[in-house]
Amino acid sequence: MASLRVSRLLLFLCLLCFLGFWLSPKVSCQPLQYFCSDTFFYSPYSTYEDSLNSLFSAMSSVNAPHNNGFFYDTAGTDLPDIAYGLFLCRGDVTTNDCQECVETATREILRRCNNQKDAIVWYDNCLLRYSNQSIVSILDQSPGIMMYNTANITEVDRFRQVYREMMDDIATRAANDQSGKKFATKEVNFTAYQNIYGLGQCTPDLSIYDCDTCLRDAISRLTGCCEGRRGGRVLFPSCNIRYELYPFYGHHASSKGSKRRIAITISTSVSTVSMFALLGCYMYRRMRSKRREQEEKEHSQESQLIHLPVERLADDYSNDYLHGEKQAKSQDFPLIGLDLIKAATQHFSEDNKLGEGGFGPVYKGTLVDGKEIAVKRLSRTSGQGLRELKNEVTLIARLQHRNLVRLLGCCLEGNESLLIYEFMPNKSLDVFLFGLTLKPHMLANYGKHTT
Repeated sequence: MASLRVSRLLLFLCLLCFLGFWLSPKVSCQPLQYFCSDTFFYSPYSTYEDSLNSLFSAMSSVNAPHNNGFFYDTAGTDLPDIAYGLFLCRGDVTTNDCQECVETATREILRRCNNQKDAIVWYDNCLLRYSNQSIVSILDQSPGIMMYNTANITEVDRFRQVYREMMDDIATRAANDQSGKKFATKEVNFTAYQNIYGLGQCTPDLSIYDCDTCLRDAISRLTGCCEGRRGGRVLFPSCNIRYELYPFYGHHASSKGSKRRIAITISTSVSTVSMFALLGCYMYRRMRSKRREQEEKEHSQESQLIHLPVERLADDYSNDYLHGEKQAKSQDFPLIGLDLIKAATQHFSEDNKLGEGGFGPVYKGTLVDGKEIAVKRLSRTSGQGLRELKNEVTLIARLQHRNLVRLLGCCLEGNESLLIYEFMPNKSLDVFLFGLTLKPHMLANYGKHTT
């Protein structure tokens, strides 16, 4: 009982550490969206690749805020091997945040749009694009990305009036911004306890007319898709517009971010220290009292069955199907056949891949009876062997709870080591149990369309 209580406490503290890491503020960690043109390509080690590398080197080294957060340049001398590029940082970000975003973007766009001559990537703090054709002082509204919060606003009529007046003022002030940034924000009262925060920005190379045209087209699209939502944004290569019911720019975001960062740092530090202290005590007790028993388990054959004293699976799962015909049955815990897992995940196809965890990828699968599962495929180089696999299965199985992702079974056939979980959509707790790094296009609480 004491060991079980310690195990539960360790699991809880581990989850706190994962939450602290996930919630801690990171600048421009993942892109909002990216676009790679499939019209023109360049070969590895070509002249265009040399031009692009020179261009990105110049973009990463420039002190962006001294140029109003905007920079453009070219590299190369002869067509068609000239590379044109620019970046634009959001008008309120700091020097360090702008520089970090640009450096991240130059690395990420090459990885995502490898060998393509025209590409663009958007982050919260910046956008970066390059092309084999001139892109400076040219109004460009394609591609257009629309994103919105899935939650709705109740007082739609009041919101519509306030929202439209605010966006009209933002577009006018941004287009005529005398500072050269072509950037404007506004905060207006919506209800007695709630404000609406808006932001609009153009690339400073646009004329007043082109900037106003770009922003008003963005507002029109945002109104068509997102009016009445609790937040939304439109991203164009030449401009962007956004509104939220919380402060996301300027000193509002900075002050709240600082407080949040302090609170998260303290809680994460305490959790980490406590976890290692308890882990040391637990390992000492285990080594002293269970040494002989553990040695016997370590020398057992990898093909032996795993017997776990767990409760029966819910009635809506078919135990006969999960066991399969080729897999031996365990009295206490289901072992699932490899052929069934391959069929459910379409032979571990990339289309079914949810993300990459610390010990390997995780795939979504669908059994023949329609049940959705998540399959954790342990990497052969992950260092998680049979002993660690058994420990993980034992721990999670004993801690079955309605708020935790459920372990349905496992598979140890051939060279595969697989854990099969109940699939939990919408970025729930299984993200932290699996240790996933989700695919970039999976945005929490947001929908998106591309035009």
